[in-house]
Amino acid sequence: ERSNGDRTFIYPRPASGGVVDLLEVGVAVVLFFVGLSVALLVYARWYVKVPPNQAFVVYGGKRTGSHGFRVITGHGIFVRPILDSYKVLSLAPVQVVVEWDLLTKDGREVRVEVLCNVAVGRTPELLDRAAQHVLEKDAEAVRLLARNVLEGQARTLAVGFTFNQIKFDREAFAAALQEKASAALASQGLGVRDLQVNEVGEPFHREEILDRIRSLTERVDALEKGVRKK
Repeated sequence: ERSNGDRTFIYPRPASGGVVDLLEVGVAVVLFFVGLSVALLVYARWYVKVPPNQAFVVYGGKRTGSHGFRVITGHGIFVRPILDSYKVLSLAPVQVVVEWDLLTKDGREVRVEVLCNVAVGRTPELLDRAAQHVLEKDAEAVRLLARNVLEGQARTLAVGFTFNQIKFDREAFAAALQEKASAALASQGLGVRDLQVNEVGEPFHREEILDRIRSLTERVDALEKGVRKK
């Protein structure tokens, strides 16, 4: 306050609260960015993308469906910390190569070699079954399961085909075997793809051939001994 004759001047005092307000705004901004960074890190840590050859089986929490889990394919998912867990279900095909001696309709034996791929089906029903039955199985366990099913179906089918039908129309036998095996494996969530019958021929019975060689050798030895005696 200053007096100059008849006039009195009053100068405003600087408000001390202005500095406090700026400090509070600065702290709030810093805290906002820190919180945002933490949220982004948590989201990045728990947001997982599902590869094309895999499915994620998510379990735990309340959003798990009627089976206690849900199968996620083809997109990303946010797995909630503590509440959710997940395991990976492989959708990659497993190659199976098998060979059997089968008894045909006309009572002959035929040796066939079968090559195919076995993989988890992509429909929701098959994915759910696979999550329940083959989630913990590795490729070798899936291969063994497929071999057993394929062999049983092949032996059942072979008695409805003649030797020549299998030998000269192997595509028909392959198509029937793929259909039957896929139906049998569907209960495990699996299916058979690209089944081929590569070789068809007479069985090679090694022991029988060795017995014949031994018998022939014995006859030759007996003939040589007889010649020597004479």
